[in-house]
Amino acid sequence: MDDFRESRPDRNLPPHVDPLLVPDREDWLSWLTDNVYEPCVNAAVIEPQNAIAHTINTLVAPLRDTGVFNEWSRYEMDEDPSGTEIVAQNMATGLGSVAPYAVAALFARGMLQRAGLFAAADGRIAGLLNDPRTASVLGAGMYDGLRIPREKESRLGNAASGSAAFVVFEKGELWSKKLPPAQQFLARAGIGILGASTQVCISRVVSEGTLPTLTELHAAGISGMTLNLVRPVIQQRLSPERVWKEQLDRSTTIAPSEKVESQGFQSVVRKWLRVTEPPPIVANETPPQIAKALQLRTPPQTSEQCILSESTPGEFRVDNRGSMGHEKYRVAIELPDGSKQETIIRPFTGAWWQNVSTTRFRQEQAAYYINQMLDFDNGFPTTALRLAEKDGRPIRVWIQDASAGTTFEQGMRQITAKKFGKFNDKNVVRLMGESPELRVQVEQAFVERMLYGDTDFHSSNMVVDPRMRVRNIDLDCAFHSNQVPGVTSSTAFGVNHTLLEYFSQRKLSEGIHQKLRDFSRTCNSAKLGEVGLYPSESIPLLRRAQWFDQEGIFPEFHPLLL
Repeated sequence: MDDFRESRPDRNLPPHVDPLLVPDREDWLSWLTDNVYEPCVNAAVIEPQNAIAHTINTLVAPLRDTGVFNEWSRYEMDEDPSGTEIVAQNMATGLGSVAPYAVAALFARGMLQRAGLFAAADGRIAGLLNDPRTASVLGAGMYDGLRIPREKESRLGNAASGSAAFVVFEKGELWSKKLPPAQQFLARAGIGILGASTQVCISRVVSEGTLPTLTELHAAGISGMTLNLVRPVIQQRLSPERVWKEQLDRSTTIAPSEKVESQGFQSVVRKWLRVTEPPPIVANETPPQIAKALQLRTPPQTSEQCILSESTPGEFRVDNRGSMGHEKYRVAIELPDGSKQETIIRPFTGAWWQNVSTTRFRQEQAAYYINQMLDFDNGFPTTALRLAEKDGRPIRVWIQDASAGTTFEQGMRQITAKKFGKFNDKNVVRLMGESPELRVQVEQAFVERMLYGDTDFHSSNMVVDPRMRVRNIDLDCAFHSNQVPGVTSSTAFGVNHTLLEYFSQRKLSEGIHQKLRDFSRTCNSAKLGEVGLYPSESIPLLRRAQWFDQEGIFPEFHPLLL
């Protein structure tokens, strides 16, 4: 032992430190190379290159004896890694997989857009083809199907399992966006583990008819967790919306002669996705002209909408409320009588068919008209198109009334505490029994939100005004495809969690039931299309209305257990 110790090179360690207990710098570099660098390069570079090379070589095989591209050798991993090495290797694999999946999603999105343009797709088909989540799932299936299968894998199993994993990732991402940042991080980690576990299970079943071992599930879970924590950030950075946002904003606010052509990657992305820019703004553009430029369908404006469209806006104040991160501003407008009214203004940014502002406007404009079709007395915030001026330039925006009272959460706390001296769940339920006018208002707002197919039932997405009217706002998560009304709630939804449990399977008030009955029997998909809904949104809404008509009760409450 002494001879060996003396043979080690002098590393200038303190005299009391045994050199055998401190690894050489070369040992750490070797460990990082073996367990971080090599598995990351395998996933990020070698596997994608081999997938492309093998596919091309297979296609040209009937025409030539040798392949066009060489397939690279993978770095081989240690056959008996330690626990730490397993974690490091699989985290590096998950990190390296982000780039090829993101590029595959971008490629698939271009394919879907071209298919939609070629087939002149409309309605539900167009929505499916234009949905980035569809591209993400399709891209994952394509990439995994092209990858050269490893031991216990097959191309079919890889394609099916890759698509299934990204269905879990995308559904989970949609759900987790409603959570606070810390909870969102934990949710993404858990969703990553679930998606990767689903992937390896389907791959093994399809390829071999067996289930994976616990060791394989453990490894897949680590990779999936890392992938799903990093993937949303990278995909957002690479998203076409981000790439062309700045130029598209310019193209809608300045004359064509002042446009600057995009260069490099931005130009490639725009050409691949065949982005159609809205025409430049003309002087004094009217709401119908704005709707035509943005390829939106809008019915004739009501008097309330005309006021919002023609009023004089004041100073733009950035509005950072909410968790969706949309660009929006609080603006006080001057009404014809000289008074002021608080509004929210949202600019139209991004291409029309994928722009969150466009989708949100369509849905909230539809809700404004549907509320009137239902003959509900709570009203939905007036929503209209208009031109506005930002930083000295005219921009297309949509404007919405934001003057209706306080949030439902705050209002219910104040009302309950004032009536009973204390706010708690028991007193909220008691309030429903002792305040029939307020109970009907709450019931009406809950029914309306379920009719819209909204999944974000947070009590801050409703308001109560001084006249005790309860009004819905914020339909970011509305018009889903479920044909039976319902909601899965949690304590994170505030007072609404208690009230949903209270209303669960209760009989509807006769007046509300009659209004729903009249709506379901007189409205149709064509009428809802006139106010901006796609068939994929209007048909499920009508099914939900028919369910309320036939059943006459609230749906069963489903709590979310976390």
